[in-house]
Amino acid sequence: MFRLDRLISVIDANGEYHAPPTAFIINLFETFGVHVNHDEIALRKFLQRFSAQFLILKLMANADGEIDPAEEEAILDYCARLMARSDLLLGDEELAQFSSWLRRLEPDAQDYFDALEVLKERPQRELLPFFRSAKEVLLADGLHHPEECSLLDDLCIRLGSAALE
Repeated sequence: MFRLDRLISVIDANGEYHAPPTAFIINLFETFGVHVNHDEIALRKFLQRFSAQFLILKLMANADGEIDPAEEEAILDYCARLMARSDLLLGDEELAQFSSWLRRLEPDAQDYFDALEVLKERPQRELLPFFRSAKEVLLADGLHHPEECSLLDDLCIRLGSAALE
């Protein structure tokens, strides 16, 4: 399977260098009459950038063995804030796809450690809204489950945030 998201750069027939190649490839497809769903591409880029955060939030919501609707809503609220901050305006279909993806997501401990490795590369300033959202997920159902508190503590220790004090 050919995946555009794995391309780092391309050189066109005129020898012009395009990095990242996304805009060039989309224009090329559209030149030949291939329909490109820009909302779907935007959603995929969004998920690539923030999926580690969503995975950890979902793991936190499920740490006590049950996901309360308020916890899921807290994650979706965070997603909406990220989308607004990213100037990403998605249609109802794309939002439904995201919500469905989030419900199907079943992270495990290895996913957590993999996501931490991704987040360690991000600047602390970018992670502050994520830490606040993690706290919102923890408080969403009105209960302080020890498993959720433990996971949040571990997250702060591993990623080094004082944002929750």
